[in-house]
Amino acid sequence: MLVRLADAGVRVALVLLALARTSSPAFGGELVAALIVADVVAAPAIGARADRVRHRRAFQAVCLAGFGTSIALCALAAGGSRTS
Repeated sequence: MLVRLADAGVRVALVLLALARTSSPAFGGELVAALIVADVVAAPAIGARADRVRHRRAFQAVCLAGFGTSIALCALAAGGSRTS
């Protein structure tokens, strides 16, 4: 449940970060779209793999680390181009 809350919160935070850094809500939308597309593409494969994996906690940790890395890369993409 907390993961879903964090996932939704990240989308709002990315839009706000992109708006603050680039003054472009469209760029924030593109970042959110990138996260959503990644979720849609990866979810079936990761779900099937999660059903077959022997060490679920380790698998979940790897998945969360990957999610955190993708969020950090999106934040870096938004933070790199500040306009005044």
